[in-house]
Amino acid sequence: MRRNEMMKIILRFCEALLLLLLVILPRTKAVCPGDETICGNISIPYPFGLSPKCARSKDLVLSCNQTFNPPKLSFKSSRTKNGKNYTYDIEVINISLEQGLLQAKTPVVVFNFSEFTFGNYTPPLGYRPFTLPIHGPYTISQRHNLLTAVGCGAAASLTNTDFSENLVMCAQKCSSANLTNGYYKDIGCCQTSIPPGLRSYGLKARLLHSTSSFSHLAKIFLVEKDKFTCDSLYMDPNSSHLNHSTMFPFVLEWVVNKTTCDIAARDLTTFACISKNSTCIPTEPGYICNCSSGYQGNPYISNGCQVVVVLAGVGASFGLLVVLALLFLVHRKWKARNLKKTKRRNYQCNHGMLLEKLISLDEGGVCDQGFMVFPLTEIEKATNNFDATRILGNGGHATVYKGLLSDKRVVAIKKSKLINPQEIKEFINEVFILSRIRHRNVVKLLGCCLETEVPLLVYEFIPNGTLAEHLHMWQRPSSLSWDDRLRIASETAGALAHLHCDIASISVFHRDVKTSNILLDSNFTAKVSDFGASRSIPLHESATAGLATVAQGTFGYLDPEYYSTGQLTQKSDVYSFGVILAELLTGEKPISQSRPGGQANLRTYFVSATKENCIFKIVEPHIVNNNTRKDIEAVAMLAETCLKMKGDERPTMKEVEMALMSLRWSKKQQHQHPWNSSEKNEEIEQLFYQDYPQLSRFNDHYDSTGNYSLEMQLMSSSSIEYPH
Repeated sequence: MRRNEMMKIILRFCEALLLLLLVILPRTKAVCPGDETICGNISIPYPFGLSPKCARSKDLVLSCNQTFNPPKLSFKSSRTKNGKNYTYDIEVINISLEQGLLQAKTPVVVFNFSEFTFGNYTPPLGYRPFTLPIHGPYTISQRHNLLTAVGCGAAASLTNTDFSENLVMCAQKCSSANLTNGYYKDIGCCQTSIPPGLRSYGLKARLLHSTSSFSHLAKIFLVEKDKFTCDSLYMDPNSSHLNHSTMFPFVLEWVVNKTTCDIAARDLTTFACISKNSTCIPTEPGYICNCSSGYQGNPYISNGCQVVVVLAGVGASFGLLVVLALLFLVHRKWKARNLKKTKRRNYQCNHGMLLEKLISLDEGGVCDQGFMVFPLTEIEKATNNFDATRILGNGGHATVYKGLLSDKRVVAIKKSKLINPQEIKEFINEVFILSRIRHRNVVKLLGCCLETEVPLLVYEFIPNGTLAEHLHMWQRPSSLSWDDRLRIASETAGALAHLHCDIASISVFHRDVKTSNILLDSNFTAKVSDFGASRSIPLHESATAGLATVAQGTFGYLDPEYYSTGQLTQKSDVYSFGVILAELLTGEKPISQSRPGGQANLRTYFVSATKENCIFKIVEPHIVNNNTRKDIEAVAMLAETCLKMKGDERPTMKEVEMALMSLRWSKKQQHQHPWNSSEKNEEIEQLFYQDYPQLSRFNDHYDSTGNYSLEMQLMSSSSIEYPH
């Protein structure tokens, strides 16, 4: 304890010296007078300003209301409805140049269910949706905000501005046993992420119970992450802690211009990054500017980025160097000792002994297949101490690094950002199960490292990016041919079917099936990845078992049954795979605000087209020709079946795999061996559909058009191999 206290004293002493001796940035000329660069206690950095002459553009003009004490900073937004124009102010409380963020305030929307009809979504009287300026530089940050609902027995929904489509849902059920004095003692609070790229939204709520034993009020709002903590005091209907006048901070992302860095830099007269030693940072839907490494200041003004210069006497500098040298020596020894203790403690907390026991009992198992428990030193060396240049991807839950092991193998190392300590033991069991998966279309788990606070996972490296990148990012329209798309779909279905059925009497639900979790190798072979959300259960329970869980998965792919049951099953993976089939056919993203008719959800857009028999109006044109039309119709019909709202009406992944493999096989054989129906074939087909009734409609389409019978070729062929 004494050694730790001494270290703290030395560190504080050093901090005090640094504050005294450090760095004063050379002052840069203000773009406008001093009273134009501050409002109350909030600084207004250029390119923002309080007037058009002080801002870079009219979209970045803010206003300062001096009638408040302290004055309030805001910008105006408006919305037109039924010919009327509604204008309102959005209060600003902070601006970040470096991160391109603006912190603002948003009110709580209160729903009084005593005035509503059970089961109906209803906005409060006089409530108007939130709308940012139509052509403005702002979007609502997905990374920094959460939809929050407080109230038992209610479901909250984030919608489009005319309340016609639910984008995100959040619900909280409370036990009636905890109902006291007319309100619940449960916390009664739920939070969930929001879709990306939002510029406007509405809020709705509906009652989950028709009885009177519920809290009559629900309070819904967007709030910045970590700025609101659920507390039972909010559940009292008479509480003044949370009402329609309560304001919470939320975060907007802003851009200085809605164009790419490459295009903007071609015209230096309009390029925003005008300071020397500044750099352009791409961000949706445009770019911002930052000072280069080693510089600080404002990149939007001339000579705004300045190097830090130490202005201090020689004696003081020498004294600082001596203190720093002593501190370095003490700290180095202390750090080495504590690092060793930390590694040992992390290994124990991460149940390293449990994994060792599982491996020792698994004779001829994971060790013989190359699974390893890596020391942290090996991982740090492989990633150059987790160098930012080695980052392959950075999501909301984990960062993936490219690494080179000592045996020259190239690997992908997944570093999770957060894990519940209570779930570590279950996590280790899952790692052991996943390490046994050997399938040509599943990314191989090579090992893990347990010497960090959150365990690291080591996977084989897949070099050709994700299916999402090939469909939506790198080239529009995608260059993937129809044959490639059909093969990728078939390979992915096979991998998921294998996970559901064939792993040592264990069924694995992936729970986050999406195109960004399907990797493509150098031969464009599909590899299913990212089992961060996966769970396993005994195979004899898997057909009907459901996993009660907090929200998993990704918007646009999540099983709609989850919102009513709170459970994910095998059929949830089937639904997500149906969305992937729709993406392969249309090239569209799962969630997009730009689709015609306001159909942001791809499932709604796709099913509507199939029901209206106009599927070829939304399919990517370059994959359609006389040889592919029937195949496209068949896959569209299969996708529609996978996207059924009820899980019981969807096929299993094994049935989907067989249908796609049958379709591929038929494509190869139809020109060599045209199929002719016979009584024997019809008899086999009847037996086939006794086992796979969900696919009968899929085959009926081919019979009715006079085309080949897919499953018959599959049933009659002895040469088809299932890649396990």
